[in-house]
Amino acid sequence: MNNSLISKIKYKENKFYSQISYLHNSDKKIGMYGFGIYAGFLEDRLLKWGINIDFFVIDDRYYDSDKEYKKNVIPMSQICDYKDIILLIGFETIVEKEEQLKERISYVYSMNPNIEVMDFEHCYVDWDFITYPYILNHISELQVAYDLLKDDYSKRVMVEYLNTCISGESRELCLLKQDHKHDYEYDLVFNGLKDGTILECGAYTGKTAIEIFEYLKEIDYTGKVISLEPDKYNYDILCEKTKDLDCIVPMMYGVAKDNGKLFFDTSGEQGSRIVYPDQGEEYKYESIDIINIDTLSQMNGRISAILMDIEGSELSALKGGINTIKKYRPSLGIRVYHLKEDIYTIPMFIAEELKECNYDIYFRINANSRGILDMTLYAI
Repeated sequence: MNNSLISKIKYKENKFYSQISYLHNSDKKIGMYGFGIYAGFLEDRLLKWGINIDFFVIDDRYYDSDKEYKKNVIPMSQICDYKDIILLIGFETIVEKEEQLKERISYVYSMNPNIEVMDFEHCYVDWDFITYPYILNHISELQVAYDLLKDDYSKRVMVEYLNTCISGESRELCLLKQDHKHDYEYDLVFNGLKDGTILECGAYTGKTAIEIFEYLKEIDYTGKVISLEPDKYNYDILCEKTKDLDCIVPMMYGVAKDNGKLFFDTSGEQGSRIVYPDQGEEYKYESIDIINIDTLSQMNGRISAILMDIEGSELSALKGGINTIKKYRPSLGIRVYHLKEDIYTIPMFIAEELKECNYDIYFRINANSRGILDMTLYAI
């Protein structure tokens, strides 16, 4: 069997960059079909590439003619009046419901067959990420990470992840998703778990905390879950959603290597993250309280599992929990896609700095959207 990673990497023109180039060179007006969270997220990304959205389109049943929209919004029935426009699909569609996406696109064409429809969610949304030259420049580290993976399935995931980053097309990778219900593969990370404390780092507004609660009921787990979220707005929602779930304990902290305070960028909603601003730029960000995993363990005793989705601070947080991890050997579910180097630095850290834990390392893809690649490392 050929264990060379580079032999499995395929160069292909990136679809996203081709689409961006086309939009830049087009004289047509650009509309967005959708006006929800994903549409706003997509608009922000496109603005960074110099692409402006001229108007938004929503289905007639959702359009309120008496409402004062902050942006130019029209009902779908008026799309017939437009000529020479490009309409971007501005909503998420999971792989399993792609037929619904096709129906909605067909509906657009039925209203105006002259419209160009462009679907960016076929492209990897964290654009300007891992490129083919980056892979070539770091192939030795990537090969080490590849060799550390426990099973062939993990190696397939890693290969398809890298090929997706190169091409901008996520279909093959998303089809490797195994758990179609949860954000993490709980059967893997919670296998055999009965008690102790679970740390959920980056709880956002409570979706995963509630998932964990429901799952743990099924396995008669008797411990508690500490859900950490530093964003005040998100934290308040988290508290409200979990107020009747006794085993869920929200805490308003960020997680990193050292206790203290760090700056926090709240502009990204789900992508809110710890930042290290240049001198004089601190005023742009909020200051949040930081706690490390070793301190949490001193406060709460044995840590049996750690889930971590903290927008690029995962390696720092692991370093702040090294004593706890060595002592209790908790199972780990760690996102490895926020920073381009995470895909190799995090498995290498686990293999080298936590060698005595003798972890088996797995990669799994956990996103159910075609365009969002929440690749996760599991150390079991």
